[in-house]
Amino acid sequence: GLAMIKTQFAKLLEQMGLQKIEVLNREFDPHTAEAVDIVESPQDNIVLEQVRPGYQFVDRVIRPAQVRVGKSK
Repeated sequence: GLAMIKTQFAKLLEQMGLQKIEVLNREFDPHTAEAVDIVESPQDNIVLEQVRPGYQFVDRVIRPAQVRVGKSK
């Protein structure tokens, strides 16, 4: 019962314009993501892991994604 309601509510929000922000394996953008950790990596300034998903409504960010960003030596 509750799972069905949650699914229907998520579909309704998506139809109205709510979208999950895709950040994995992309360059870090401070407008759509918040860096919570910097990890040593061969790739510089690339999002390696998403800690918490972010959402945008139409073209406005309502919650930035929390991510771990790679930093080379």
